[in-house]
Amino acid sequence: MKRNLLFILLSLAPAAGAQGQSIAWTRFHALGKGMNLSWLENYGKGTPSKDYRDYLDLGSIGDKKQGIALMHKLGFKTIRLPVSFDHWTSRQPPYPIISVQNFAAIDSILKWAHRFHMHVIIDDHHGHLDGPNDAYQELPRLIAIWQQVATRYRNTDPSEVFFELYNEPHNMADSTWKHCALELIRAVRSIVPHHTLIVGGEDWNNLDGLLKMGVLPDPNIIYTFHFYEPFLFTHQGAQWAGKNETSNTGIPFPYDPTAMPPLNPLSKGTWGETNYESYPLKSSVSWLSAQIQQAVDFSNQHGVPVFCGEWGSYDHYADSSSRFRYTATILNILNRAGLPFCYWEWDGSFSIFNGTPSLDHLPEGMRKAFRF
Repeated sequence: MKRNLLFILLSLAPAAGAQGQSIAWTRFHALGKGMNLSWLENYGKGTPSKDYRDYLDLGSIGDKKQGIALMHKLGFKTIRLPVSFDHWTSRQPPYPIISVQNFAAIDSILKWAHRFHMHVIIDDHHGHLDGPNDAYQELPRLIAIWQQVATRYRNTDPSEVFFELYNEPHNMADSTWKHCALELIRAVRSIVPHHTLIVGGEDWNNLDGLLKMGVLPDPNIIYTFHFYEPFLFTHQGAQWAGKNETSNTGIPFPYDPTAMPPLNPLSKGTWGETNYESYPLKSSVSWLSAQIQQAVDFSNQHGVPVFCGEWGSYDHYADSSSRFRYTATILNILNRAGLPFCYWEWDGSFSIFNGTPSLDHLPEGMRKAFRF
């Protein structure tokens, strides 16, 4: 009986070289539930005349240790660490990183994450690799940045530290981004041959961009996408995404005709109006599930791991109950799809907390949504 059971198990197991044996797949399955710690990407706190290089308060590094301990306590296994390397680096060849003192922040996060057996994704979050002309002009600088970052962290544990090459490329042809991604992979691989890289598609890392990019010729990549649908709800009132386009506020989740506000006239003729009109469909579980299923289908078709690097909702205009329902809905869909994720974000305007991250500031609705 035992021999028969062993034969059945072996026949069901993936063959050597299949997804189950891949290093990328093994590390993918370990990512689990993750969180974006967006502290190192907030370059807007700096001085424009100094190219924002003074944005980081090095005295705040120690405050993050307690936060990582709380993440661990809540069951998060991965920290996605967006970093504005663009504002650490000279704009003149050979593009040295000037703000080398800022590496102390990343070093500390890696040390504390290691202590709690957590993974860290170092994500290059801002840059000028956007637009049809800027991409090729900026590529040498981005390569130089990654050569310096990869060199510094080449001796980290590849099962714990991941490198995400560029956050949300946009305003360029898919072929342009694919060329840039291949050049970045080539440059980084010469330094860190065993670390897993994370790469998403053009058009702000949305699913359509991933599908168009397809699979890259490197077996140790985890593919990523960002999911903020329905955008009418998740970004209501978020003026950085378009003042008129996001002017529809007070949007409930899911769609409720008795609670739905009238269309804001400012959004007429924009994609904000289009999103308003399609909201009854796009806030449905069936539609949202079908969108995320595209990531699963991509993974199955190509035999590659895919995870959701960002999702969440802006907290300034959405009511709390709607945010709780939205969080629970997307979390359930991702879990059913078997996709690990990193929620956006720990302590900013998309936070799960009411105030400074702490158990006392964690609403019951978020506790239930995340099943803490």
